[in-house]
Amino acid sequence: MEIESFAVNPDDKPATPMEDSDAAAVAAIESKADADAESAWRFLGTYERKGETFAVIVVGKAKQLQLVGRAGRLPNGEQLAEITADRIGYVNAEGNKVVRLFERAQK
Repeated sequence: MEIESFAVNPDDKPATPMEDSDAAAVAAIESKADADAESAWRFLGTYERKGETFAVIVVGKAKQLQLVGRAGRLPNGEQLAEITADRIGYVNAEGNKVVRLFERAQK
């Protein structure tokens, strides 16, 4: 199912800092990260804490992990609008964008 459009949450919430207990939970996700050094950030997966779902991203050449909640801002200033188990939706100057963990098989 492709996302046609989505509304941006007007709450401009910043990214939530990672807690020590979160580090172990995302360590497995980090091991499969092969971030492109030219990219400002890369989507690695999702993480749930206290009923809230976060996008796990790796940032820049230093490959630092960040958790970004719904309506949070990604490193380039993009607004995160949707988080599901296999994708995130965000808004940038070009419009609505979707990043999937896995590409769909072509029929």
